[in-house]
Amino acid sequence: MFYRISQVALVAVLTCLAGINYTWYSWFDYKILGIGKGFLLQSLTTWGYISIVLGLLMIGTLAFRKVINVIVIDKPLEIFMAIVFVIQLPIVSLWFMAIIMQGVDALIGVMLHSTLLILIGYRFMTSHRTPRKQKEQQQDETSDLTL
Repeated sequence: MFYRISQVALVAVLTCLAGINYTWYSWFDYKILGIGKGFLLQSLTTWGYISIVLGLLMIGTLAFRKVINVIVIDKPLEIFMAIVFVIQLPIVSLWFMAIIMQGVDALIGVMLHSTLLILIGYRFMTSHRTPRKQKEQQQDETSDLTL
């Protein structure tokens, strides 16, 4: 259970870091944007603020996880992670185009967003199990405790 919570926390922190990066233009080189740099920078700044808000919402939701019923709190976390996954897709495609145009210079952008996509994808693949598998897992956990 802890590794799942830590996955969500890692996704939340990386989402905030990506948003901060696009808001204050710190890590990446935007010369690949060319002529449309002004319009795209404004769009990327907006994306950055959205990303920061989603990351903070995830961190806040995780903070209240012990206070509120876990089942109730997991649904908003899943929704936030799904939104983060969807908003990563256009950005990662832009970075792949940047790799085609510039090569290795754009690799850090692809790595950050690809890491987020992989973490979220893995989280969804491992969290949505059939009820039978969940019941078997719970029985295994309780039998381990009784020994």
